[in-house]
Amino acid sequence: MNFGMLICNEVEELDFVAPREVLRMWRLYAEGPQNGLFIAEDCAPVGCAKGISASPQISFEACAALHCIASVAGEDAAGKAQFGVEYDPDATRYGIYPSDARAPTHVKAG
Repeated sequence: MNFGMLICNEVEELDFVAPREVLRMWRLYAEGPQNGLFIAEDCAPVGCAKGISASPQISFEACAALHCIASVAGEDAAGKAQFGVEYDPDATRYGIYPSDARAPTHVKAG
């Protein structure tokens, strides 16, 4: 199983570190997801809310299909992810949602 966590600039550190630890424990003790990936628009370091810099493991473009994705990235990024799930359920177009004519205004503003 592949589990992705979407992170973007200004993400709260605890909002992605804690779920990552839960995934690790799930995997160790209850056959949880083998892959828990931090995903971002590109692999450049992400500046977090309290000053820490996080390095995504994979970009939208390079990410393979996921069984589950959690957005710990804030409302704007969550809107893009939700739009992607609704309009591209096969997840073949990571990162291009703001240019989609069907996208709501908050997604287009990106």
